Amino acid sequence: MSKNVANIEKFKFQIDTCDNCRCGFCRIQCPVWDLIRSEAYSPRGKLQIIRAVLEGHLSPDETIAQIFTYCTTCEQCQVTCASNYGLVHPRSYKELVDIYIAFRNYLKEYNPETFKDYVRIKDNTLKTGNPYGEEYNRFANLKEVLNPTDSAETLLFFGCTSTYRTDNIARATASVFNKLDLPYNIIDEICCSSPIFRTGFVEEAISLMEKNKERIEESGCQELVTTCPGCYSMLDKYYRNVVGLDIEVKHASQFLLEKFEERNVWARMDGFKHIVTFHDPCHLGRAMGVYEEPREILRQIPMLELEEMDRTRENSRCCGGGGGFRASHPEEVTVMAGRRLEDGERTRATVMASWCPNCIMNLRFGKKYHPTRMEIKDVMEILDEVIRW
Repeated sequence: MSKNVANIEKFKFQIDTCDNCRCGFCRIQCPVWDLIRSEAYSPRGKLQIIRAVLEGHLSPDETIAQIFTYCTTCEQCQVTCASNYGLVHPRSYKELVDIYIAFRNYLKEYNPETFKDYVRIKDNTLKTGNPYGEEYNRFANLKEVLNPTDSAETLLFFGCTSTYRTDNIARATASVFNKLDLPYNIIDEICCSSPIFRTGFVEEAISLMEKNKERIEESGCQELVTTCPGCYSMLDKYYRNVVGLDIEVKHASQFLLEKFEERNVWARMDGFKHIVTFHDPCHLGRAMGVYEEPREILRQIPMLELEEMDRTRENSRCCGGGGGFRASHPEEVTVMAGRRLEDGERTRATVMASWCPNCIMNLRFGKKYHPTRMEIKDVMEILDEVIRW
């Protein structure tokens, strides 16, 4: 069997526990189950498939590989798993997504054609430093707003999507830091490796993590701030545990809320006369437990009214933009994003806000499936609009 099978076998306890229970709670809010309604594609079904492959009852063929492309790594299954409520075993199931990643790492050796979209992302990232395969400098479109300081203690890590696909968010981020006179430095960053890590290319991801770690440490900065929850989760959790990065990592919402309170930035804000509903990014909320900071910032903006959707915080509906799902299933992902927009339409909101470049890009894709009255905005864009010089 593959050398990577050991990475799966270490999760045998979790797989066996699910097999003994089979409660199906994980299906309740799984975005893939909501889309397909087939047991094999549910979190429970996937664990049973892994068990059958490990025991030799199933082969890791194209059909199995195709099933495992249907996962956004949103971690909703980890929230609803019965073991988290002490119904099965007190041991937490916080490793479910890691099990799927480990199995993708195993499957890719047998099914390169099925994983061709993931292979393309991996090849792009290793060649150009970003999953989109863009060969121009990621800061090329930001020269007029970037103002890095070599002596700054804060390192601003922009990420690939905000610099290559939603550079209005990157510009807004730099603009807000400039307006508030918050010193920051930047590095010649490459992809944090989240896209290739989550699609199963673990060894290649670790090689990129090592390179970024070296550049981060060479900067001499004491803290790292990023607007991308995927980068935040990767840098704070996996870099720390896998390559030993020892630096404080914050999402921009955490960092800015501290600064806003210290400097009474609220007094420098114009009004934003909109009803806003907030979409919790999976990698910010369920993965990292950050729910209140974005909401507290939105509540403090003059004239802004915050109205919640029915599914929020740990039960927020995934927009479909993570885990390589957009690359492998572009049509299905617009359906998922459209369903999230439908959640927003059931409020009075005129703006759906999020704090994630990937979610913003994906929700805008969702308009193809579900035209909406709502404008889709990143919170950094709102802040840049209301904060005065």
